[in-house]
Amino acid sequence: MDVSRYQGKIDWKAVKASGISFAFLKASQGKSYRDKTFIGNAQAARAVGVLVGAYHYLDDSAKTPEDARKEAANFVSAINSAEGIAAFDLPPVMDYESNKSGLSKAELTAVARTFRFHANDVLFL
Repeated sequence: MDVSRYQGKIDWKAVKASGISFAFLKASQGKSYRDKTFIGNAQAARAVGVLVGAYHYLDDSAKTPEDARKEAANFVSAINSAEGIAAFDLPPVMDYESNKSGLSKAELTAVARTFRFHANDVLFL
């Protein structure tokens, strides 16, 4: 299950009763956006036994490795604000699905790798 503020208030007991066993929750996007429902959804899902993972939507503003590092820092901060990486059952995930900036394959790869390595280096120290 993929959850963000767009789903509104979620009845996590009903989610669990329907047989869903895990959810990935949007934590952040870009260099500063934080999903306002992230922490509450993480707490509520865990409370009913739904396994929880967090994801960052890497948006089209990330055009360079430096931009990717800034987005990774936002993601790390969001996870830390929700009790840290140890509070999550599933590994952190990067959602990278758009290329409106027209980056080359090499540029896209550099951004994605930088985000991944920076986030993991900080989260799993």
